[in-house]
Amino acid sequence: MKNKIILLLIPILMLSLLCSCNKPSESSPPLNEIYEAKHQRDEISSRIFSVYKMETEKAVYEIEKMEGIDSIKAEEIVNDIENLVKKIIAYNEELYITKPTIIVTQYDIKTGVEFEVAYCINSTVVVNFDMLESYDLTYCIVEAMSSIDDHWLLHGITGSVLEITIDQNQLQTYYSNPDNLNTLDFFGMRFMYEFNGEESAYAKHTAIALYKYIKDKNGFNSIVSFNPQIQIKVTKDMKNEWLESIGVNNIYDSMYDGLFNGYRFNKKGDFDITIISSFAEYNIVMQEDERFLLSSIDNVELFLYKNLMGVKELKERLSASKYYDKLKTDELIVYEINESLLWGGGQTPMESGVVELNSIGIEFFHIHETVHSIFHNHDQPTSLFTYLQEGLACYLSSTATSFYTYFTNPVSKEPYYEEHNIISLLHENNANGQTFVKLYDNSQVLEQNLLDYYLSHGGKIGSLEDFNLSLYADAMSYAILKAYEGNLNNVNLYPIYESYVTYLVNTYSLDHVIGANIDVGKFEEIFGKSNEIIFSEWKDYLFEN
Repeated sequence: MKNKIILLLIPILMLSLLCSCNKPSESSPPLNEIYEAKHQRDEISSRIFSVYKMETEKAVYEIEKMEGIDSIKAEEIVNDIENLVKKIIAYNEELYITKPTIIVTQYDIKTGVEFEVAYCINSTVVVNFDMLESYDLTYCIVEAMSSIDDHWLLHGITGSVLEITIDQNQLQTYYSNPDNLNTLDFFGMRFMYEFNGEESAYAKHTAIALYKYIKDKNGFNSIVSFNPQIQIKVTKDMKNEWLESIGVNNIYDSMYDGLFNGYRFNKKGDFDITIISSFAEYNIVMQEDERFLLSSIDNVELFLYKNLMGVKELKERLSASKYYDKLKTDELIVYEINESLLWGGGQTPMESGVVELNSIGIEFFHIHETVHSIFHNHDQPTSLFTYLQEGLACYLSSTATSFYTYFTNPVSKEPYYEEHNIISLLHENNANGQTFVKLYDNSQVLEQNLLDYYLSHGGKIGSLEDFNLSLYADAMSYAILKAYEGNLNNVNLYPIYESYVTYLVNTYSLDHVIGANIDVGKFEEIFGKSNEIIFSEWKDYLFEN
C-alpha cells in the first residue's frame, strides 16, 4: 500500500513542478521608468521613507516623496542629475567604474535631521534638494562613480567637468608666503573645513588650477594613473612648474611629498577624524589647544610622517629575525589617539592589540606601543614576559632613528626628550635632590648616582643630538638598584626593563630576545642559561663597569 501511495504522488509532484515553471518570474522594473517605493534601512540609512525610484543605464535614483515633490517633479530632478552624470562620463569614460545610487532627500538618511552637505559613502551619494546644482553634488558623483579616494584628483576632475575658472592672482598671493607651500603636500585633511577653516578653499582652488595646468599641457594620462587604482601622479617638478606659471618664485621641496597619497580621511564614531593608510588606522580625538601635539594639520602631518617612517624601520629590523613570520606585521595597526586626556602616555591591551595613545605620549610611545601590537598574540602572564616585552619595546623605540621618537613641543615645535631635560637639570642643580623629590625617597642620593654613572660612561651634557637614551636607562637602573637594592615595588621599572633587554641584545642577539618573547618558557633553551643567572650577570655588568 505504501508503494502505491508513493507512485500516485509522483505525477502530482511533476504537475506541480510544471505549473510552477510556467509562472511568470518577478522582474525588476524596466529602465527609465519612475515608480513609488520605500527606502529601507541599510548600512547607511537609519530610517525608512517613501521615494520615487528610477534606474537608468548610468545610475539608480531615489527622490524622497514629500510636499511639492510628485512623480513629475521627481522625474525632472532625475533627468537633470542624469545629464550631469552623462557629462562626467563624456569627460572621460574611464572614470565610470561603478553605477552610483543617488538619493535626494530633505533629511539626512543617517540621522533623520536636515543637513547641508552632500556626501558619498561607497557608491551612494546623498544630497538635499537645495544642493542639486552645487559643486559638491558633482564632486560626490565623481567619487561614487570612480571610487577615487584622493581629494586632489576629485577636485581637479570636478573643476574641469564644471569648467570652473580659478583666480590665479589669489593663489599667487597665497603661495608667495613660503609658509603656505605645505598645502601642496596633497594631505587630505587640508580639504576639511572643520579642521582647516577658510584655508580649505585654497587647497580646493589649488587642486583645480594645478590639475588643469598639467592636463592642458601634458594630457590626462600625465596626471592620472589607473593602475592599481585611479590616483594622481604629480611630481615636485610639476608643482614647481605650476608655481612658476602663476608667478611664484618660492620652491616647493617638502619631505612629505607623495607620502600620503592613498590615505583616506573620514569620521568614525565618537572620533573627530579617522585616517586610514595601507598599514594603519588612526582614530583621533583632537583638541584646539596649543598645548596639544595634534592641534594643527601641520602637526598631524608630522606625526603621521614619524609613524610611517618609524613603523617601516621597525618592520625592517624585525624582518631579519627567523621568527618574523610569527609576528603580526601584516595586520592593520589600529591607533586610538585621545588628546583630551592630559595624563598617561600609551598602552596596548594585549587581548586586542589596539594602540592607545594620550596627549604627551603620542610621539614618544607610538613605536613602543606598536611593538606591543605586533606581539599582542603572544601574551604570557609571567613576570619574565613583562620584563622581556616591555624591555623589547623600550629597546626598539630608543634605538630607532631618534627623529621618530622625540617629543615635539607643540608651542615651540622644538624636539626634546624628558630624559635629556632631566640629565641637564641634574647637572645644572648639582644633583640636589629636587628633581626627583616627589618621586623617590633618598632622591639626592639617587640623582647623584644617576648623574655620576651617566657622565663616567661617556654621557654628554649638551645638545639633544649628543644625548644617549640607552645609557640613560643603564644609569637610571644603576641608581635605582643601588638606592633600593631588592625592594623595587614602588619604583619605575621601565629603565630596568630597557637596560636588561639591551644587555641581552648586545650580549646575545635581538633574535634571542624575539624568540623568548614568542615563548618565554623556552628562555633557558634559547639563551643557554636561566633568566636568574643572566639577570645577575646584567647587574654585575652595571656595577663592575
